[in-house]
Amino acid sequence: MSIVNIYSRLPVALRELLANIYARKLHSRRFGGEFGKLLGFLEESQYWDEERLMIFQIERLRQVISNSFENVPHFRKLFRDIDLRPSDVTSLEILKEIPVMTKDMIKSDPLSFTSENIRSIETIKDFSSGTTGAKLEFFLPISLYRLNFAALWRFYSWAGVHLGDKRVTLGARVIGERPPYWIYNKSENQLLMSIHHLNSNTISSYIEKLMEFEPVFIQGHPTGIEILADEMLRRREKLKVKAVFTTGETLIDTARDKIENAFGCKVFESYGVSECVVAAFECEKHNGLHAAPEYGITELESSGEEGFYSVIGTSLWNNAMPFIRYKIEDLVIPCETAICSCGRTLPLVIKKVIGRIDDVVYDSEGNPVLPVTIRMHLKPLLKPFQNYQLVQLDRLEFEFRCTNFDNDQEKGFDKLLKRLLGNNIVLRVNEVHEIEKSGGKVRNVINKSGKSS
Repeated sequence: MSIVNIYSRLPVALRELLANIYARKLHSRRFGGEFGKLLGFLEESQYWDEERLMIFQIERLRQVISNSFENVPHFRKLFRDIDLRPSDVTSLEILKEIPVMTKDMIKSDPLSFTSENIRSIETIKDFSSGTTGAKLEFFLPISLYRLNFAALWRFYSWAGVHLGDKRVTLGARVIGERPPYWIYNKSENQLLMSIHHLNSNTISSYIEKLMEFEPVFIQGHPTGIEILADEMLRRREKLKVKAVFTTGETLIDTARDKIENAFGCKVFESYGVSECVVAAFECEKHNGLHAAPEYGITELESSGEEGFYSVIGTSLWNNAMPFIRYKIEDLVIPCETAICSCGRTLPLVIKKVIGRIDDVVYDSEGNPVLPVTIRMHLKPLLKPFQNYQLVQLDRLEFEFRCTNFDNDQEKGFDKLLKRLLGNNIVLRVNEVHEIEKSGGKVRNVINKSGKSS
């Protein structure tokens, strides 16, 4: 039995104690050390003029190229092959001379993309979300990890909320197999609510807890927040908060409207990837998503589909495992203008993110099962680089497609999905060579039954 399974079966008081011990460690990792200095830097730099931002990017890029030339086997060879030296980095245009790197390239030879002096760098190991296919394992310097949280809290401040304000996070963490399906994180004044157990049988308790907790703001996956908003509007109940921040999935316009009506505030959308190469955030003017140029260099490259562009990012802070012209495989619609009326000089880059939309499916009792729930439960069963797709064909009919699985896995998929969706469903488990992509992304969960949330 896994540690997660053991934890989820513990008594509530013990679960909360252990969760808060772990949360204190996370809090120190996220907000310790240079976090305050990084946040102060970002609060100042958002008003730098274009020239100052560009000079900063060029200086950081030169350092990244220099470190990669000296310490990273893949880039040492590449830069010699294309005759590129750190002294050549005098403008951002130099990036056009560097071929893109892809997730598949890293997976095929991860050591060649890792710094030879990584043991001298304080790092954390992290994983990509897997929305374009198989997960990628990589390293982040602790300074970049903290910069990522500093950028996030700068974003939150645009809605008038600040570090330490009471918040609710509706996310993919495993809280427990029996109620309550939430835990209070004292270190961050945060109520962590599990998205996995949100259904018609539990939604009343979720809403009751939300009302009791009275958060200043809410953050999480838009599919889950929309389900709460739907039910609150049906009951004609409202909970006024300062802001709702969505992440991890594309926010559709109808969901935005419901959430704003139910919570009496504006919704703020964000875009980023675990690899910490690009980040973009919606400000209070809601004209599109601002890039964070101090964080990384964002390029939008024509995808060949009219109006859609691919995202390419270069981290300006990762000296442990540099991501230089990393093709993220997302498609986006760009903003028509880079200038925003909010007064910040961070350029508007993304109007709409395409291809991160998975469907909600419904179990045999008609309860919604969210894509993040499917993903988190399947993760332990999947081998490295495997990918999957679950399709609801009718009310009780499902097809599960997966690449290169064995008999034991097939039995595991069947057992797990029937536990999540109902033992009386008709489930076909099929092996496929690859999963078809839409908008550059694999849609892991598709509902073709005609029922929608």
